[in-house]
Amino acid sequence: MGARTDITPARLYVLLNREFTLRLSKRCPACTVPMPFRVDRLEPGAPNWEVFFPPDCGGECANLMQELVAEHQERYELVPPTEDDERG
Repeated sequence: MGARTDITPARLYVLLNREFTLRLSKRCPACTVPMPFRVDRLEPGAPNWEVFFPPDCGGECANLMQELVAEHQERYELVPPTEDDERG
């Protein structure tokens, strides 16, 4: 595995939300993408962030969200928000 790219929580949320919307076969009124948050690593090389998964709607959303989080955890390292993130 290569080095992960630094990203703020807000920017990671935008990426996850965009991918979720693009890959979802039909719009789900119940599911939303949760905001990623930083966690302590359980072991070296483990991701430093995760999300709280929403309740399963019974459709494809839960599996898709788990897939997206796993993909993005391999690519991105969560860093503190920047001033631009704080301004919105």
